[in-house]
Amino acid sequence: MFRRFIVLALLVVTISMTRHFFHASLLLFWQNQHGSRREAFSWFSIVYYLATDFCSLTVGIVTLRQAHAGMPLQTSRVLVFTSCAVLTR
Repeated sequence: MFRRFIVLALLVVTISMTRHFFHASLLLFWQNQHGSRREAFSWFSIVYYLATDFCSLTVGIVTLRQAHAGMPLQTSRVLVFTSCAVLTR
């Protein structure tokens, strides 16, 4: 049980650090590399965060349905997480 907690903690910290890096540096990149205004970046941010919210909810629903269908919860989580990792490559 403790090993799963350590793996989960490392996973959460890694994902949070990546998200924070993108959040902190994306505006400067957007302005310097693309010459876009802050208003365009605001619209991009809105769409980006709506998409991430939608995907997070979808992953939760898929995991829950697999668990209700009889798959062990941990197996369902690992399968969904691995599928998402493969899709982002």
